[in-house]
Amino acid sequence: MGDDKGIIGKVILASSLGTVIDYYDLFIVSTAASLVWPSIFFTGLSAALKASLTLITFGITYITRPVGAFIFGHFGDKIGRRDMLVWTLGLTALGVGGIAVLPESKVIGTSLAVSMLVLFRMIQGIGLGGEWAGASSFSIEFLSHSRHRAFLTGWIQNGVNIGVLLASLAFTTVASIFNKTELLNFAWRIPFAIGLAILVLAIVIRLKIMESPLFQELKQRNQVEKQPILTALKEKWKLILLLLPTAFFIVGAPGLFVSGPYILDFVVAKTHAIPAASLSLAVSYAAGGGIFATILGSLLGDKIGRKTTMIISSVLVAIFLYPFYLMVGTLSYPLIVAGLVLINALYKLGDGVTPALFSELFPTKYRYSGSGIAYQLGSLVLGLVSVLVIPLLIGGKGIVVSLPYIIDFGIATAILTAITIYFAKETVKTEVA
Repeated sequence: MGDDKGIIGKVILASSLGTVIDYYDLFIVSTAASLVWPSIFFTGLSAALKASLTLITFGITYITRPVGAFIFGHFGDKIGRRDMLVWTLGLTALGVGGIAVLPESKVIGTSLAVSMLVLFRMIQGIGLGGEWAGASSFSIEFLSHSRHRAFLTGWIQNGVNIGVLLASLAFTTVASIFNKTELLNFAWRIPFAIGLAILVLAIVIRLKIMESPLFQELKQRNQVEKQPILTALKEKWKLILLLLPTAFFIVGAPGLFVSGPYILDFVVAKTHAIPAASLSLAVSYAAGGGIFATILGSLLGDKIGRKTTMIISSVLVAIFLYPFYLMVGTLSYPLIVAGLVLINALYKLGDGVTPALFSELFPTKYRYSGSGIAYQLGSLVLGLVSVLVIPLLIGGKGIVVSLPYIIDFGIATAILTAITIYFAKETVKTEVA
């Protein structure tokens, strides 16, 4: 089974495609929240409140992602990985589709528009929260004897880069074809409609894939865990806490500094000389560079180990984050692009080993639950920072006035990641059980 290249290819494609779509949807929301929604959903509000709602509607999904990890982890370890991976995409489709057809505030009022946005984003977050651990567990269990687990599962993580790249290109194209009025009236919904169509295709593909062989063996031996989440928390709580800084470093920090609305808002608020399409294109360049960096990181993960690769990535990020802030602060478009490409590449070195690193540290009986909880707690940190902390740093003109503090937070997180991951077990030469 594990040597059947045809099956492995289909499994990696099915797993990676879900991540591509999830992060495509995530980024079109990020871009729309920053560049469109303040004008059509947050009308009649102050600049500071608009900026706060932009961050809240973006960040709320990170708070509900752990809910998805708990729900889908539980059923994924009891019923099966494949079926849960179909449901995760279904929930994501519901959230994306709801946003795509949501009437503007001039039709339903600002309060209802904001409330519905938050609701659909929460639904989307629950689906996304169950997606990553399911895809990683599903794939790693087809590769239990492979020496290339980090490289092959790294394509799941590369789905993040590909999804962000496709989304930014979609928004760049739409913003280039349509004028500002058309963009605000209807054109911003086009990337959402495209994402919804691809989600349906991804669901069909996943329905045609067989269940994980290791989970099938577990069922045949009647060894399926009755309470996988409770068992994971009881037996692996120290490991979950140990992985928390790494989870935030991989899940949350790039959302702060690359694909989230924070940098876009900072630049837009400082200058109107750079059009929205150009800012979106800058993220496209960063995502493109991230694809190659993720591949390099996954190859290194199989060569020198998962831990060592993650430590190298986090140390380099800690060194470069402040120069990155200075490059963005110049408001020079070439320097903004260069800074985004470099910081994203350094993050993605560690990103390449993440599926293997997290899923290999948990046994099959609660791999979906354990790896999902560990990974999505990192997103919870970003959600709390986005929803509760950063809005307090916004000045009267809608500018994040204390961006250096956010950079300092990122540096501290990177350093903490390097320290804590050192104490985790290296799994590069072990078989998955």
